[in-house]
Amino acid sequence: MQGDIVSAAHLLVPQLEHSIRYVLRSANKDSSKIMPDMLQEDRPLSALLDNFRTEMDQIFTADVVN
Repeated sequence: MQGDIVSAAHLLVPQLEHSIRYVLRSANKDSSKIMPDMLQEDRPLSALLDNFRTEMDQIFTADVVN
């Protein structure tokens, strides 16, 4: 991965997304959603930022979230 930023981002972003979900779950915030057909699905990173911005600001600080 040395010098290959695209491959590194491809591997690291999903791990970051999962880590954020784990921290939110530890803070008793459910980051998943229930679909109309009763399937449970994890929200993508953009939806986490839209729906849990204040909680993430409290946990990580606003500078880190930005």
